[in-house]
Amino acid sequence: MAREYMIENASSERDSGNYSCRASNSQRDVTSEPTSVYINVMPLDYSNVTLVPDHPNITDIAEDELRWLVMYRAYPEPIFIWKKEGKLLVDSSRSDGDKRYKLEQKLQDGQIFLEISSPTTTDIGTYTLDAMIRKDDKIVAEHQVLLSYFTPVAPNFTVVEINPESPNGVIPFEETITMTCKSQGYPKPDLTLEFKQCFDSGNCTNFAPVSEDHTYSSSPSEETVVNATSVWSTKARIHGYYRCVGENRHGTQLSAAKEFSVAEGPHEVLSLEVMVNGDPKLGQETEVIEGDNVTIRCRGNKMRTSSNLEWTLNTSPLDLKDHPNTLLRQVDTDLSYVSEYVIKSITLQTTDLDFQCFDSQERGAVTRTRIYVNRKYFYFRLYIKNYFVMMEIPT
Repeated sequence: MAREYMIENASSERDSGNYSCRASNSQRDVTSEPTSVYINVMPLDYSNVTLVPDHPNITDIAEDELRWLVMYRAYPEPIFIWKKEGKLLVDSSRSDGDKRYKLEQKLQDGQIFLEISSPTTTDIGTYTLDAMIRKDDKIVAEHQVLLSYFTPVAPNFTVVEINPESPNGVIPFEETITMTCKSQGYPKPDLTLEFKQCFDSGNCTNFAPVSEDHTYSSSPSEETVVNATSVWSTKARIHGYYRCVGENRHGTQLSAAKEFSVAEGPHEVLSLEVMVNGDPKLGQETEVIEGDNVTIRCRGNKMRTSSNLEWTLNTSPLDLKDHPNTLLRQVDTDLSYVSEYVIKSITLQTTDLDFQCFDSQERGAVTRTRIYVNRKYFYFRLYIKNYFVMMEIPT
């Protein structure tokens, strides 16, 4: 059984006080503990809002859910705006937004629950909850509270990026490159860029930090409380590997090492270059004249090929015994394996020469070029009376 007591046109002076409920029958007579009731009569234009957070600063690691409780008292019902460091997360007057962030109101209890599902390192930081009451497009009452989530996190998601990127991973010699080092953690990690120089694919030094000197320069970039970024720039001059080291008092993380190869010739892993009488020729086909001195240079990147560069001529292995006045020599550089085939005073013995250079250790590198040999003509002038005649006679 229940009974309700209703007061109409309540008055602060008349109706404020202690109220008790009494129940009796033939067996018993029971009176409840008194309840104090204070009646405040508010004017029609009255507006007020107050927020009181319960445990506003969270420092424990949140795995499945991050949750704040905020008590509120307001009249009339306010709009709630939840932000993280100035970025809007939830507006209670709208239904859109990131579903990871949830604002739940319990009107009867005067409670607001702020929830973040599956929190990550990027959720570490400072938050604000604003309660606002608007009338006629004006804010007539407002209250803001600060909330925070700061928990120790060892460095994670540590990466290094190299730009510009090349489809075959080879950067032209002396081109300016940038290495971007990134890591997350709290406190924000300190970053170190490390480099391991390689003389070829199997002969490398140990990783060591790069120094900001005439070779490398660094520049600041936009950061947050948990995201650290460092940008370094230099010239492409030596082979090797770059990696990033993120470190704070809770741990250290190394990024995956990223290979870095430099091309001092054509922007290829393996390439052929043709020189005619000392002048370079472009393209995969070259026309020469009998008697020209021709050098075909096969250049293999030391990080991507082996030193065993071999030749074929017209699909057969190149044999110097079959080709007099020729020379095969190895002229390696710091960055490349270089094999040169030199022809002194080329002849018409074969007019169509198809050269192919390849890595005999089958590392996937093959390149080719074709040379066409033309007959050399001897020109002379013949004057007959007042006429000029030009004739050509093959030598």
